[in-house]
Amino acid sequence: MLNGAENAYRFDLFAALIVPTGNNVSRTFLYSNPDARVAVAMAEAGEQRVQMLASQDDEREATWRERALNAEDALRAAHAEITTQRARIGELLGQVRDLEAEWTQEAIQRITTENATLKQRVRTLATDNRTLDERLQAARSSMRFQDQAHRRPRSAARRSRRSLTAAAVVLRQQA
Repeated sequence: MLNGAENAYRFDLFAALIVPTGNNVSRTFLYSNPDARVAVAMAEAGEQRVQMLASQDDEREATWRERALNAEDALRAAHAEITTQRARIGELLGQVRDLEAEWTQEAIQRITTENATLKQRVRTLATDNRTLDERLQAARSSMRFQDQAHRRPRSAARRSRRSLTAAAVVLRQQA
């Protein structure tokens, strides 16, 4: 087992070898001067702390940038929605004004006449449509009747041939 002095010596030696000499300080100087070792160790710890704080600042700044970009996007979307709603409100107000406008007697007479004319045209078209449907049904019925009439003579001829054949068979049997 090592005693406390030997452990301290090994620790000092280990620390002197591990501490980077980026400050242009030799290992021998650090080994022989404990105050310098402490100063370099503190400087190294300070550098690590500065690097850690800088990385935290970078992370905070990145999240801040992201939030700022998100806020800008939300602001653009809000402006677009406001513009759309203003346009819709304008259209609706125009429709309300049109409905509230007073109609002249001449305009009322013109619209009433157009309405009556359109209703008459609808009735005429409905009657024409009904007539054409009736004609179509009659034509289809006539075609079915003609198809059946053309089939009957053939089937009658077949029946007469069968009966003649049966009669011939009967006569042959009798003879």
